[in-house]
Amino acid sequence: MSGEHLLAYNMVSSYNLERQAHNPNIGIVYPSDYTLVMSHIALIPKAGRHPAAAALSLDFALSRAGQAILAGHFMLPIRTDIPMAGPAPPSDVLRPIHFGPSLLASLDEFRRQSVLREWSRAIAS
Repeated sequence: MSGEHLLAYNMVSSYNLERQAHNPNIGIVYPSDYTLVMSHIALIPKAGRHPAAAALSLDFALSRAGQAILAGHFMLPIRTDIPMAGPAPPSDVLRPIHFGPSLLASLDEFRRQSVLREWSRAIAS
């Protein structure tokens, strides 16, 4: 490998955009058919020891100031009055990963091994 080109696929764009801001040699391409978007989930457990502090923290994360901090680190804000620091993928190709029980399926060891074997076969050919 000469090091002239390096390709990465299925990367978290906020990390890549942060790196790109400091290295102009990094290029980012969003697929034109669809781009998966991860949700950031926050919750306050009923049995939490400090529910008021947790509520304040969550309120700040959703506030204009909190969203501006996240957007400054290239995370797509949920507020429409906050612009993201870098280029965002076109909104018509965004496909959110829905949070739910189906995400837990990857924790099944048999299924995980099956996916890994299938992946290995696919990249070997």
